[in-house]
Amino acid sequence: MVSSSDIVWPVDQRPVQCAQCGHFCRPDDTHCSRCRANLQHTEPIHGRSTRLLSRRPLVVTSQSHGSDRFEATASALLQILPSGACLPLTITASVMLGRTAPRETSHPDVIDLTPYNAHQHGVSRSHCLLRRRDKRLVVTDLGSTNGTYLNGELLLPHRDYVLADGDHLVLGSLHLIVFFNATKAN
Repeated sequence: MVSSSDIVWPVDQRPVQCAQCGHFCRPDDTHCSRCRANLQHTEPIHGRSTRLLSRRPLVVTSQSHGSDRFEATASALLQILPSGACLPLTITASVMLGRTAPRETSHPDVIDLTPYNAHQHGVSRSHCLLRRRDKRLVVTDLGSTNGTYLNGELLLPHRDYVLADGDHLVLGSLHLIVFFNATKAN
């Protein structure tokens, strides 16, 4: 006989195991059907471990056509797909992209991607770093669980990669387009 634990489930259909009795319940159940224990996870999404993606994300393989010059007065703009939301960034030292707890979001060097379903997309708490290097903007994957892709290529962790205007970043499976602004963002 095959048990629920022997079946390979799609990520969004995995059964939830009751911590009280060990019974496997449907992912949308709020209480165990065997012992009626509460199955709701009370830990906020920010504190959860990064969700491991069940497959490699769909990525666009492309070569950047924009300039890789990132002058001292330049700022960046991240456009999150498919929502189109734009995040202006003034990068004086470094900016970390990831998921943060609410008490950490006031820190100016951390961009919390939680409002863009970062947890569901497999974005790590400390996913990648954007920083200036000479007259360039570089991205560094911080050893994230699901990786960072630049124009379709998986980045090696803890190595700097030069970004260009219009580059396509994928964090886990969250898609971002990087744009450069010639003047400083407000």
